[in-house]
Amino acid sequence: MNPVIQIRQAKPDDAAAVSVFAAQSFYDAYASANDPEDMTLHLKNTFSPERQRAEILSAGTHFLLAFSGSELAAYAWLRSDLSHPTIAEAKNHELRRFYVGQQWHGQGVAAKLMEAILGRARDARALGVWLTAWSLNPRALRFYQKQGFIDVGESTFLLGKDLQTDRVLVHPL
Repeated sequence: MNPVIQIRQAKPDDAAAVSVFAAQSFYDAYASANDPEDMTLHLKNTFSPERQRAEILSAGTHFLLAFSGSELAAYAWLRSDLSHPTIAEAKNHELRRFYVGQQWHGQGVAAKLMEAILGRARDARALGVWLTAWSLNPRALRFYQKQGFIDVGESTFLLGKDLQTDRVLVHPL
């Protein structure tokens, strides 16, 4: 049975909880395939409470949290009007982060959160949503394809000191 999930916009007071959740979710997804030093450097530079607070407060963003009861199950960060060199059309929004806690995989949380974040992009009159996903993460790539994203090219991502290849995916709205 799928859990009851409530989705709401993040508030600045959520920054500490998001920081812990984000770091753990990223670690769970990528630690086994990456150098521990690169992981440590990335987690330290990316998921501090101060940085999460700044991201929650940044203009032109939707930072959604998905809860089951009082437990944070997933989050998504959508940034408006950002393009990628691979994408010709303007007025696309970037889905900068989309993470679901490991214990919530396969329970419908990701699909519900994706529906909400795409709805926010439609409400903002975006023409599409783009994201990058690690080329060595087949689970994420399958999920995004199932949600209607189309692979349009590649990009790079610096994890610590390791330059990795990501796929660029677009969802036309």
